Amino acid sequence: MTKDIIEDKLQKDLTKMENKKGSLIEHFTDSFLNTFLDKTFFRIFFVLVAIFLLLIFILLLK
Repeated sequence: MTKDIIEDKLQKDLTKMENKKGSLIEHFTDSFLNTFLDKTFFRIFFVLVAIFLLLIFILLLK
């Protein structure tokens, strides 16, 4: 009887910990994506990558 109660308690604690871990990962992922996909940041990033690729292309042609 006592063993079943302890196992049940441990299983509930494990489930709670897994739920907290999942919600933390989701929170950080969402905040990162919201920052990355911000229009001004994305435009600047896209322009810098385009310039970088253009420079590499020009250097390879020489």
